[in-house]
Amino acid sequence: MLRMRSILVLVTLAAVGACSSTSTSSDGEPTPTRTDGGSTSGNGAGAPDTGSPAEIVATAECDAMAKCDVYGMSVTYGDYATCVQRRTLANGSAFSAPKHAWVDAASARACAAALAAEACHNGVLGNRHHVDACRFAGALAKGAACSRDGQCQSGACTGSDTACGTCTELPSRKLGEVCNDTVEPSSGCRDPRTVCSKQRCVALLRAGEACDRRADVGCEVGLDCVNDKCTAQGTEVGAACDPNGETKPQCSRGLALVCDAGTCQKMELVAPGGVCNGSARAQCRAGRCEKSLTSSGQKVCYGNLADGAACKTDLATDPLCMPPARCMAGNCRVPTPADLRCD
Repeated sequence: MLRMRSILVLVTLAAVGACSSTSTSSDGEPTPTRTDGGSTSGNGAGAPDTGSPAEIVATAECDAMAKCDVYGMSVTYGDYATCVQRRTLANGSAFSAPKHAWVDAASARACAAALAAEACHNGVLGNRHHVDACRFAGALAKGAACSRDGQCQSGACTGSDTACGTCTELPSRKLGEVCNDTVEPSSGCRDPRTVCSKQRCVALLRAGEACDRRADVGCEVGLDCVNDKCTAQGTEVGAACDPNGETKPQCSRGLALVCDAGTCQKMELVAPGGVCNGSARAQCRAGRCEKSLTSSGQKVCYGNLADGAACKTDLATDPLCMPPARCMAGNCRVPTPADLRCD
């Protein structure tokens, strides 16, 4: 689980103190707001003092996602409240797995505070587990079967909630150190601002630095390699863009901008059942855009399935269960501790 996960699995991590949430305006555009009515910028000191450890960490994750990846939050969960609810379920399931480290409120708040100090950069996107304070060390030794990082003494497991793995060493490779780019996670580069290239951890490229789209060392998050130079992505409506980031930069996902007809525009969230292939701005709220079964040529939004709903495992044609639920025995269900046993 140490490897980078997709957008539909986990979250972007950054400042928790913003207490950011995501609402939707009357025209369907996602709008970052604070739960206390303030602005979306903060000092990272707002970790909740109440609630379960699972909820404290979930709040930190979702606050960060609302700051760094409004796009991801919107298409995965739909809104901030749902993000906190579902991430709380995910964390609760993980924290109660056999042999998992005991996570109390103090440990959870320490993790949340550490997340608050993180920026929106590579490695943080979709993965909080590189943060030391969030790496809860469990009881299992190296080589033991596991499904969660927190079950292992090293805090690193190669498994997931759908497949067992083994406890492995925590990668310690930092800038300049030797690494192996064919083995993950034990031989990768731990510093999220680095990448393993030619057996050495090298820094990702910064704004203005020369780059090559064909090379294995790319630009930092928020930058695209355009005309052989790392260039900032569009952060304003109307900015020129290329959806592939080749001739011009892409648009900022953190600000929920998408490239539509050559300019950055605010994403428009489409409810389940709505047409989603009319423009690049149209993105499905907590679901995905698939070919309509009733209208030729149209695509409609199929919303993520609720817990308990009948499901299939053919992801090419069937709606997904709302994360962290999985399709198990024909129904959407959040994995329980019994489902996480690998011994």
